[in-house]
Amino acid sequence: MGIVSAEEDRVTVIIVTYNNAAVLPACLDSLAEQTLPPAVIVVDNASSDGTVDEVRRRPYIRLVSLDSNRGFSAANNRGCALVATPFVLFLNPDTCLQEATALEHLVRFLRDHPRIGAAAPRLVWPDGTIQPYAFGDDPTLWYICRRALCRLLKGQGRHDWATPAPQRVDWVAGTCLLARGEAVRAIGGWDESFFLYFEDNDLCRRLRTAGWEVWYNPTVQITHLGGQADYQDIPRRRLYYKSMLRYYRKHEGLLAWAILAILLRPYLWLTGMAGSAAV
Repeated sequence: MGIVSAEEDRVTVIIVTYNNAAVLPACLDSLAEQTLPPAVIVVDNASSDGTVDEVRRRPYIRLVSLDSNRGFSAANNRGCALVATPFVLFLNPDTCLQEATALEHLVRFLRDHPRIGAAAPRLVWPDGTIQPYAFGDDPTLWYICRRALCRLLKGQGRHDWATPAPQRVDWVAGTCLLARGEAVRAIGGWDESFFLYFEDNDLCRRLRTAGWEVWYNPTVQITHLGGQADYQDIPRRRLYYKSMLRYYRKHEGLLAWAILAILLRPYLWLTGMAGSAAV
């Protein structure tokens, strides 16, 4: 039986779904076992595979069914409009909170550090190995060049995702992102011009601009099933780099956007991804 949450610890989980019937039940079941019981909102982007039926089997979950696939950001905003708790967890449907105390520890981390606007846990694959890209630096041109060199010369990423200690970062992945409701509302929520990808970079950057801190907390970890197939999915790769260019146009300026557009293909070639994304 879960403990009764203190008023200041109340949290709502928002899960955006699109044809996730195969993986969603495990995610929902893991939330039901948490020691800090959350309210749960599922925003469905017009699934056709039985996802909605899976949610309706659990009457304690609030379901918002959209009439079309409006993307990750727009769906999150629909969920946010219904949130009245101090904290909100944005959670992918292909995740599982293996530890019953995971949500409690994440919430307490933010509660105990009032300047933190958003934080995220370590992500691991189903076999327990650490998943990359749970956090990072702002993707400036200089950062992208350094990352390309690291992959080319060292065969590794720029960051140590196995780090054991919490640290302040520029952004954390929207896969499992806990935020203060007041902070998200103050910056206007998610930018709906990002259909998918880079919406988490954008959200974290705007939180930091507004004076909030963003942290990675590897003392909590969750299992994430997704991400592996994206590298082989050409439409998704195209969408990824289009979102990247949109992010640059918004945050880095017209000159940086133009330079990125010119250098993107050589970058893909250097990092072994040439031909995977036509942007």
